[in-house]
Amino acid sequence: MIAAAMFAPGATVSASSHLVVAPNANSVQLVEGNPTCADNQFFSFKIDGTPTNGPTVDDSNGNGAGVIVISNATNTSFDWTLASAYIDDYDMAAVIVKAGDNAFVYFYTDITDDSDTNLQSPDNNGGNQAQISHVEFCFNMKFGTEPTPVVTPAPTPVVTP
Repeated sequence: MIAAAMFAPGATVSASSHLVVAPNANSVQLVEGNPTCADNQFFSFKIDGTPTNGPTVDDSNGNGAGVIVISNATNTSFDWTLASAYIDDYDMAAVIVKAGDNAFVYFYTDITDDSDTNLQSPDNNGGNQAQISHVEFCFNMKFGTEPTPVVTPAPTPVVTP
């Protein structure tokens, strides 16, 4: 079981020695351990290490190239923007910022949340803001872009005399 503290919408969190303000996140959770995106996410990818400024490059699965543009990156915080080529199809569900023994999970429930600023790492056990070890982006499919399901005709009943 993951221990978590849910923070109110508006995404302002007082995390020991620093204040976390991510204006577009609907909520932020401080989570112990190493949370990951749900298995049923439409799409997800992970940046190992501290993010660097610019478009994301391929992750270990080769599926994250250019999806997110990182800016204002430091060892403990960054901003993100969904690349314009993906805005019509991808809906940000959550961003997990892992550092030390904890992670901040920033949740997004509005399909127009295509960017955010000032995502920060949580404090380490010593009470200091920890360096980001990795970031995971979790996406849902935007409404109206789901593939049309294929409907197989129902079998015709056979009447036996």
